[in-house]
Amino acid sequence: MQLTRGTSILPSDIAQAAVAFDDAMKHPEDEEEAFPVVETSIPITAYFMLAMAVVGLSSIGPLLDLQDGVSGTMKIIWRTQATALMLLPFAIYGVREEGMPTLTAAQIIILVAASACYASSCVFFAWSLDYTTVGNAVILSNCQAILLLIGKAAMGEVISSKEGIGAIIAFGGAIFCSRDSAQTTDSTMTGGLTIVGDLYALLSAVGGVLYLITAKTVRPYINLYFFMFVIMSLGTLCSIVFAFLNGSEITFDRHIDHGVFGWMHLDTNRFPVEIIMVVACNILGAMGYVRCMHYFSNVIIAVATLLEPVVAEITAVLLGVGVLPGWMGWFGNVLVLFGTLTVVYHPPSTGSKPTFDH
Repeated sequence: MQLTRGTSILPSDIAQAAVAFDDAMKHPEDEEEAFPVVETSIPITAYFMLAMAVVGLSSIGPLLDLQDGVSGTMKIIWRTQATALMLLPFAIYGVREEGMPTLTAAQIIILVAASACYASSCVFFAWSLDYTTVGNAVILSNCQAILLLIGKAAMGEVISSKEGIGAIIAFGGAIFCSRDSAQTTDSTMTGGLTIVGDLYALLSAVGGVLYLITAKTVRPYINLYFFMFVIMSLGTLCSIVFAFLNGSEITFDRHIDHGVFGWMHLDTNRFPVEIIMVVACNILGAMGYVRCMHYFSNVIIAVATLLEPVVAEITAVLLGVGVLPGWMGWFGNVLVLFGTLTVVYHPPSTGSKPTFDH
């Protein structure tokens, strides 16, 4: 029930209108008073936060490329661990101001599940790059929007034409971008290994969808910084478990390549790059998406993530670790941008009656 309710959490203004609707059904004679004009337009700051989240997480690929000689799983461990340490003072302050959140047993389980889903999404994507092309990995790991639309349809929920058409256009654009990337990527992965990599990428998408659902379910009951601290702390433990399952070399020391605390070397490309990654990718990126959950539906956020490969290409070129896309890539970028704007943009509502949007 908690997971089902999590997909229907509404912004506070719409929730108040829903209460008014319930009162009007009980007292029809007071209908005019029960239906005040409700402003359902999304503030410009919400779009700005969503844009910053896309730009923040888009930079993770080029920044990870700067950390050479270390496995993808260890990079995830370093990223979540460093973020948890940076968020610790803010989490303590949030608990002192608002008190320790009181959660039910079901909400605690969902919080742990959200952490595991976040870690699995990151780790599975890192694993997929070892077995398949970048193009295949990007296509399958960024299909959260399609998976969410399929899930909504399976649950009997109404899917607006704007959502469906925009998501399909954006996903089609991502395919063009990924194919363009695959043409410039040398890959010797064939046969069964490619299938394994594609499976890991698809599991990354599933983990991302489950994270969106579980996080949106429990987030309103927890301070933002404490919530993200728990997500990153538990995510670190989950990533360590994934490292052991994958047979990756891992030691609990400051070894520069396989040590859990290896990112703490100040005089290398470990610590400086890690700090930039924490601020840009997690503080602005991951936390930005969580903030946007108050204003946007899961589908909108999932479609917005399709912009990440587009922005990542530009970032990689600026950092000198990438090249400009070909015609197929530019065409895909336009489709992704157009499809995303189609889903994300909500024009201000007008009229004397409230309009209800998901």
